[in-house]
Amino acid sequence: MKVRIKKHPYDFNPRDRAKAEETFKATWTQFRDALARKDFKYDETEKALDTTFLKAFNQMFLAVGKEKLATELTDIFDNNVIGRGSKLKPGEATPFSRFTPIAEFIKDDNRFSPPGIEWLYLAIGDTDEHIKRCAEAECRAEKGDRFGFCHFKSNASHEGVKIVDLTKMSDEDYDTINSELSSAFESKKTNAVRDILSSGNYSKANIDKTVAQYKEKFKIDTELWMLKTYSNMLSELIFVPIEDSDKNLEYAPFQTMAKYFEGHGFGGIIYKSTRYPNAKNLVLFEKNYATPFGTIEDYVIE
Repeated sequence: MKVRIKKHPYDFNPRDRAKAEETFKATWTQFRDALARKDFKYDETEKALDTTFLKAFNQMFLAVGKEKLATELTDIFDNNVIGRGSKLKPGEATPFSRFTPIAEFIKDDNRFSPPGIEWLYLAIGDTDEHIKRCAEAECRAEKGDRFGFCHFKSNASHEGVKIVDLTKMSDEDYDTINSELSSAFESKKTNAVRDILSSGNYSKANIDKTVAQYKEKFKIDTELWMLKTYSNMLSELIFVPIEDSDKNLEYAPFQTMAKYFEGHGFGGIIYKSTRYPNAKNLVLFEKNYATPFGTIEDYVIE
């Protein structure tokens, strides 16, 4: 006789993830296309929340992401090396002001801000070498280019500012994330049975009450699983290199998300560098949150 083994409710297979990724990318494309059609502007967050992508993201973010992805600005600067670089013209002077954004010189879209917006983009990482290479890559500096780089420190008057870190939950692979959820389910089920047996009260009311308590605890595990899965998809499927010709179209959803985070009281975003894997990027919505200091390095890319 053939025995059928029932599939565990929290077993996952590659088809599950492939379908989730397909849906995720489709809703992002719809989000981008709505902006391209001018259904709403990048800073019209309430209208943007009618799109499937941002509506789903908003539910996840308010449930668990707003707390789990938040990091104090001072902690970021205390625990990372941070700086900013720029390609330089021959003979160009390099005062500190050269490394702070000025609206009249911002002619192109940045990933999270349109032209003319003085948001401060920085490279953050473990070492000077990593953040300089990241800055060079983000500026698309090539061999023979003159390049300037300086370090930044946080402005003490802005303590308490929170940054949303979109990379915070994307360091585990899907198999690990899914295994954690399966283990959490088994643990909660086992503990519920143990509590019922140890209480000696096998009434329906006590069983229902105990199961409900563990269901609520498992809801927290599920929300964390959702956040980690969403963060991985953002990192792998959305944060990809974008060519100049596509900037206006491809950056519009990111600019809308930035206004969404700003509306929730955040002062900036940490996000994946699409051009250098050993460091990250930080954009600050207020350029005076950080100031340049130390020695300005001026060198030619070898």
